[in-house]
Amino acid sequence: MDRQQNTGRPVTDTKVSTDKARQGKAGRPVLFVLIAALVLVAIAWFAAEMFGQSIDPTPDNAPAPSTQTEPAGNSGVNN
Repeated sequence: MDRQQNTGRPVTDTKVSTDKARQGKAGRPVLFVLIAALVLVAIAWFAAEMFGQSIDPTPDNAPAPSTQTEPAGNSGVNN
Protein backbone atom coordinates (compact mmCIF):
# COMPACT_ATOMS: atom_id res chain seq x y z
CA MET A 1 0.00 0.00 0.00
CA ASP A 2 1.46 3.35 -1.01
CA ARG A 3 1.30 6.33 1.31
CA GLN A 4 0.75 9.86 0.07
CA GLN A 5 2.85 12.87 1.09
CA ASN A 6 1.84 16.48 0.76
CA THR A 7 3.36 16.49 -2.72
CA GLY A 8 0.82 14.03 -4.03
CA ARG A 9 3.48 11.54 -5.11
CA PRO A 10 3.43 8.04 -3.67
CA VAL A 11 6.07 7.22 -1.06
CA THR A 12 7.85 3.90 -1.38
CA ASP A 13 10.16 2.32 1.16
CA THR A 14 13.57 1.79 -0.37
CA LYS A 15 16.73 0.41 1.13
CA VAL A 16 19.57 2.94 1.16
CA SER A 17 23.10 2.17 2.29
CA THR A 18 24.32 3.98 5.38
CA ASP A 19 27.02 5.83 3.44
CA LYS A 20 24.52 7.08 0.90
CA ALA A 21 21.99 8.12 3.56
CA ARG A 22 24.42 10.44 5.38
CA GLN A 23 23.47 14.10 5.49
CA GLY A 24 26.98 15.33 4.88
CA LYS A 25 30.56 14.27 4.89
CA ALA A 26 32.57 14.45 8.07
CA GLY A 27 36.30 14.79 8.08
CA ARG A 28 38.49 17.49 6.60
CA PRO A 29 35.87 20.22 5.99
CA VAL A 30 34.69 19.99 9.59
CA LEU A 31 38.28 19.97 10.82
CA PHE A 32 39.09 23.08 8.79
CA VAL A 33 36.08 24.92 10.23
CA LEU A 34 37.07 23.98 13.78
CA ILE A 35 40.69 25.03 13.27
CA ALA A 36 39.62 28.32 11.68
CA ALA A 37 37.30 28.99 14.62
CA LEU A 38 40.11 28.33 17.11
CA VAL A 39 42.46 30.64 15.22
CA LEU A 40 39.84 33.41 15.20
CA VAL A 41 39.24 32.96 18.94
CA ALA A 42 43.00 33.17 19.59
CA ILE A 43 43.23 36.39 17.54
CA ALA A 44 40.29 37.91 19.43
CA TRP A 45 41.80 36.89 22.78
CA PHE A 46 45.16 38.42 21.83
CA ALA A 47 43.47 41.66 20.74
CA ALA A 48 41.53 41.84 24.02
CA GLU A 49 44.71 41.25 26.04
CA MET A 50 46.58 43.95 24.14
CA PHE A 51 43.71 46.40 24.60
CA GLY A 52 43.57 45.58 28.31
CA GLN A 53 47.31 46.15 28.66
CA SER A 54 47.11 49.46 26.82
CA ILE A 55 44.45 50.88 29.15
CA ASP A 56 46.02 49.51 32.37
CA PRO A 57 47.04 52.47 34.55
CA THR A 58 49.99 50.64 36.17
CA PRO A 59 52.32 48.72 33.86
CA ASP A 60 53.52 45.26 34.88
CA ASN A 61 57.17 46.29 35.00
CA ALA A 62 56.57 49.16 37.46
CA PRO A 63 58.19 48.60 40.87
CA ALA A 64 55.82 47.76 43.66
CA PRO A 65 55.40 50.52 46.22
CA SER A 66 57.54 49.72 49.24
CA THR A 67 56.43 50.60 52.74
CA GLN A 68 58.80 50.32 55.62
CA THR A 69 57.42 49.48 59.01
CA GLU A 70 59.16 48.64 62.21
CA PRO A 71 59.49 44.97 62.98
CA ALA A 72 56.98 43.63 65.47
CA GLY A 73 58.02 43.86 69.10
CA ASN A 74 60.67 46.62 68.62
CA SER A 75 58.42 49.66 69.06
CA GLY A 76 59.59 50.44 72.64
CA VAL A 77 63.30 49.65 72.28
CA ASN A 78 65.80 52.52 72.33
CA ASN A 79 69.20 52.04 70.69
